Amino acid sequence: MNQEQALLQQQEQPYLDTVLDVIDTRLAAYHVTAQQGREKAMERKRTMWRDLYEMDRRDMVAARDEINESIDQADRAEDAIARLARQRSTPYFGRIDFDDGEEPGKFYIGLSGLRERGEILVFDWRAPVSSMFYDYDVGPAGYDAPMGRIDGSITLRRQYKIDDGKLQYVLDSAIKIDDDILQQELAKNASPRMRNIIATIQKEQNRIIRQSSNTTMVVQGVAGSGKTSVALHKVAYLLYHERGKITSRNLLILSPSKVFSDYISGILPELGEDNVAELSFDRLAENELGDICRYEDRYEQLEYILRHGADKNDRRMQEIELKGSKQYVQWLSEYVQELLRNNFRPKTWVYGDERFEPELIADLFYNRYAKEPFMVRIDWIVERLVEELETRKGKELGERPVRSCERAVYRMIGCEDVLELYCRFIKWLRSTGRADLEEVIYAAELRYEDLFPAMLLKFYLRGSRDFSHIRHLVIDEMQDYTQPQYAIINYLFHCPKTILGDITQNLSLRSGVQNLEALTGTMDGVEVVRLCKSFRNTWEIASFCNRICPAEGFEAVERHGNGPVVTAFSDDEAMYEGMLSILQSEHGYGSVAVICKTMDRAEALWRRLREEIPVSLLGPNSERFAQGIVVTTAYMAKGLEFDMVIVPDADDATYRTETDRKNLYVACTRALHRLELLHTGWVSQLVEEAMS
Repeated sequence: MNQEQALLQQQEQPYLDTVLDVIDTRLAAYHVTAQQGREKAMERKRTMWRDLYEMDRRDMVAARDEINESIDQADRAEDAIARLARQRSTPYFGRIDFDDGEEPGKFYIGLSGLRERGEILVFDWRAPVSSMFYDYDVGPAGYDAPMGRIDGSITLRRQYKIDDGKLQYVLDSAIKIDDDILQQELAKNASPRMRNIIATIQKEQNRIIRQSSNTTMVVQGVAGSGKTSVALHKVAYLLYHERGKITSRNLLILSPSKVFSDYISGILPELGEDNVAELSFDRLAENELGDICRYEDRYEQLEYILRHGADKNDRRMQEIELKGSKQYVQWLSEYVQELLRNNFRPKTWVYGDERFEPELIADLFYNRYAKEPFMVRIDWIVERLVEELETRKGKELGERPVRSCERAVYRMIGCEDVLELYCRFIKWLRSTGRADLEEVIYAAELRYEDLFPAMLLKFYLRGSRDFSHIRHLVIDEMQDYTQPQYAIINYLFHCPKTILGDITQNLSLRSGVQNLEALTGTMDGVEVVRLCKSFRNTWEIASFCNRICPAEGFEAVERHGNGPVVTAFSDDEAMYEGMLSILQSEHGYGSVAVICKTMDRAEALWRRLREEIPVSLLGPNSERFAQGIVVTTAYMAKGLEFDMVIVPDADDATYRTETDRKNLYVACTRALHRLELLHTGWVSQLVEEAMS
């Protein structure tokens, strides 16, 4: 430590001591509160059991209420203890001195706010004034406060490293110093959970995080640009900024997999917020169609695409492309209109001496309840006819007329089986000359490309569960969703959205989002933001990956280190031994992935490797993100990162098509510090071109 650094730490230590004293005092008080609450609840339970036979019902209820209140008090105190313990370890990470022309102030910025006797000792990173720390260097600055815009000048800007309550260093400069802190953060090894980035949020990321909750934003970001971290920090920002209006119940994350959900599960608690609900499309499909039919899962379809995606004459690939298109959604909508015209045939309903003519029933179906889904209209018609019958009779008639009316009205429906109607939809496309598709067999397993159009048809006919309580939706891996899936999103969620992804990482290639225009064209009032700087990999690895799949405006952070290493072997056995040698070496990494093209290859390598070393398989049935060595595929590794990545079979036979290019890109961009590509025979031309 040089003399200047020692002087800075000496100047800053008293303030840190003050903050720690306040936190320690509160921790002690909350420990007492928690202990007293538990003891009081236990004592009241003992008293209750002792006097059980002498207590009446009112006494019992009062005793239970006392016990519950004591337990709640202890729980709240323990939650506060956990939050303060996190805060004590790193009370703050930044400081700005800001002069607005009236009253200069010092603003210390941390994970959570801290106030003592009316004075704010630490500002929450989400507070309006804290935005200047991310957006400005020393010089002119300003922020949007609740009372309006406040402009002035930053006269001092500092960053701190505080760990376990101890000041490690202080960086003080009139120039931008984020890169120094950022470099140290990026040089760390991968963790079993995604980490928060509050100390290193970049200006363009800060803009997304602090964007209004009423705006739908599409974020196109290159691999490693921090898209998911930004989305989760935006959720934390909304929960802070809209407190009293939005709770964790009002937010939802559309997540790609259980493993990914586990990987990101620590961010919001780390930021002092409750985790929000997560939902995957496969889970949604299980809820909606699981009782109706058997269906292929997403990973089975991806494996097919990996094998046949390059074949332009493959019939199923052609259908995957068509059934994921906007045109297919339009045809489905036209088919529903056809059903509304032809699948309901109003007839007279007679109950006793009362008659209800077809014209009345048709008017209810086509006019009064025209905004409701098909089968919802039927239920409303039954209710309306029975009400009219009881009005005519002047009394309530019980269940018999309801059952009679239901039988009569349901006989007016041509078909109500959603799966059967979807099978008929395919035939309708063929009969009308719209598309010559393979027939969908009712009793057979539904292919994945048919799953979401069938679900959309169900919603059109029967309606859906209510998601009106969701006030903001976060969608990750936007490039993987097809147009029927986006139609479902728009049907279910009438709220602003933050939609993130990378078009370059669309592994389906002939389905999913091909360009931003195809996505933004389905929504109104969308703002598009691009994140072009990659933070994950070393500069050498990031540059190599960008040569595999060039991205517009791409920039790699200047963290130099290992570049990719390409190694040739004489045969598969030699390549396996070479891979095993790397894995068994003293590489010093806690997280290593062997990323294969297909799951069959991954499973074969995993079965062999586990006889030699501790290794896990990350597959479609996995639910947790494991540290150590994992064997997986590119599509399972999306969104994750590892200290070292080994890509076996980097030969021209395995990676040669445009689909392969995307898979190779995803696999290589998972590597933080070291990337090894192994091959036999001719190296993939994609690798050769990127290396040159």
